[in-house]
Amino acid sequence: MKMTGRAGSGLGAAAIGAVVAGMLLTACSSGSPSASTTTAGTVAAVKAAVHSFLGQQGVQQFKYVITTAEVSTADPTWAYVFVAPRHQHQADFQSFYGFAQKQGSGGWKVVADGSSTVGCPPGSRDNVVVPTAVLSEFQLSCPARTTPAA
Repeated sequence: MKMTGRAGSGLGAAAIGAVVAGMLLTACSSGSPSASTTTAGTVAAVKAAVHSFLGQQGVQQFKYVITTAEVSTADPTWAYVFVAPRHQHQADFQSFYGFAQKQGSGGWKVVADGSSTVGCPPGSRDNVVVPTAVLSEFQLSCPARTTPAA
């Protein structure tokens, strides 16, 4: 089918625009500290770690959506994730945020998750302490520690 007129020229212009935008994004991102670590493959690996983490808990993928998966520029061995119910009024899945950490094997693993003070001290086996610089990058912080009176 031959495209003529305005619709055909719009498609050609859109294709050219997409190529130029891709070239500009590549050029602009090449100087950033995370350009070599934050690739589509890295984000996909972080998301795969979230799917694995939730799958181990028996949560089916149709119940949730990973709305954010970002690798830290402060420390590219850490990634922030936010997971929400697939449907807004879904009562059987609670939103949470968390952090995945790159493992020695090169894979990613969710190491901290929850809905409040995630990655904060004192930490635990299932909720490790996340570096302050990584928390700060994602506008998160931990409450001040309090010491009981002696």
